[in-house]
Amino acid sequence: MKNDVEQLARSIASYADLLLDKRVRMEAIHSSTEPVRQISQNLTVMYTQSRVLAPAFLGPISELLKSLDPNAPIDLAKLVPTDRRRRYEWVEALKQGLDIPLMHVTYAPGSNVGNVHWVWHCTAENIDEALSISQPIIEQIKGDIPEYHTRAIRREAFQLFGLTTPTTKKAVLRHIYKAIALARKSMPEEMEAEATKCNSMKALRSVAERIVGFKEAILDSISPVKVILTDIAKRLELKEKKFTVFSPATKLDDLWTSIFSIDQEFPYSQSDKLSGKDLTSQLVEFMSHCCKQRHYYFDILKCGERKCKICLPTRLPADVFKGLDHLPDPLPGTEGHYKHFAEVFRSKTSEEHRPSLKRAAKEKTLPFYASLQNVKNADMMLMCDVCEMWRLVYSRRKLKQNEKKELEKGLDCVSFSCGAQLQDSDVPEYLKDAVFVRKMSCEDPIKKLYYSAKFEDICVYCSGPVPPWSDTEAFYPQCTSCAEKPIIANSKKNKTVNT
Repeated sequence: MKNDVEQLARSIASYADLLLDKRVRMEAIHSSTEPVRQISQNLTVMYTQSRVLAPAFLGPISELLKSLDPNAPIDLAKLVPTDRRRRYEWVEALKQGLDIPLMHVTYAPGSNVGNVHWVWHCTAENIDEALSISQPIIEQIKGDIPEYHTRAIRREAFQLFGLTTPTTKKAVLRHIYKAIALARKSMPEEMEAEATKCNSMKALRSVAERIVGFKEAILDSISPVKVILTDIAKRLELKEKKFTVFSPATKLDDLWTSIFSIDQEFPYSQSDKLSGKDLTSQLVEFMSHCCKQRHYYFDILKCGERKCKICLPTRLPADVFKGLDHLPDPLPGTEGHYKHFAEVFRSKTSEEHRPSLKRAAKEKTLPFYASLQNVKNADMMLMCDVCEMWRLVYSRRKLKQNEKKELEKGLDCVSFSCGAQLQDSDVPEYLKDAVFVRKMSCEDPIKKLYYSAKFEDICVYCSGPVPPWSDTEAFYPQCTSCAEKPIIANSKKNKTVNT
């Protein structure tokens, strides 16, 4: 019995040492400012001679390689099957060769990211000649390989851009980081210099208007990122249905043609944003007559009357057009689900049951009455990925420095949206009964405690930038885009005036 206990103790001690060693190594990796995996150490090159009988399902890739110039590499990201098992079998079969000599390069980034493959028709007759011919191609490929960063690199990037652009929202920083982490293709030096000065799409468009070729250079630079993100999105499923990825509109010529068909005197503009003030009386009349505008969609349907002076006659057959109608709004069904589209189509609906309009009961928003001290206890905010509004984090008690670091670490990779709760995220267990966010919708304005806590001055409706604001002013700040919305009285100012 004694020997068994001693053996168990030694085993537990050995396992504890193993876990400690792993923890030390992982902490070193997370705090490293250099990528853990080096490209040269995780790149494999394979030369395969032609074979007579290749599987039929490899026929399309063989024909594609034959149609290209010899020694011209292609990325297999869009060609491999999306199903994991079929992709593995497909790649393994490809490694056995095609009916042409083949060069196959594989990069393994580790984790669950998935390998990246390139192949090309190699004109060499043996492995030595193949490596000699392919070396410049492999060096070119190395420049296009995505480099996956550690947590320390990510934090450093956020801090760097946060210092250089203090008014930039966190969502913008995420997009900047994604561009860095996925290693977009480099542009010419003069183009890169101009791009680094921009911190918004509007700034990039402005540069594109000044410099010939800048737009094309940007599109070419981010093309590898788009391929990777598209491939990842296509592998996602919701209710056993694959996600579909659509290409965004790149030109608005068709839109302007349609607008001019309604109002030929509408002023043409290159602006990427139009407000209600820009609409002419003819467009307003057309929109009220033919359009249905909602928070999630905007649809247009002609009335169908041949003599209508507002919209043109329909081009569809009459029996087909009669089957059309405006999209319905969501209506609640049973067991917490919404009714099926077929049940509500052609019904009169409104937006009152829209998910983002649902407000949680006031008594359930927080488990305690929130004060300014609860805000200062956490001294932290989260941005909604949907509406980009800042939401306060409340804490029952003052968080220690190491607790704040643990909390930030847990929330670092969380995709937060209004209504979500910290208790459902990767918050440390010992903090789940201490820190909270209010149950809010994307329609809710910024909470008054935000301004009492002396955070950065932002619009109460959209979190956008505003001129310097003082808590002695009568109303909370609103940006120019939200100027037409109802003003919200500053409760602190009113209390001062009343006394």
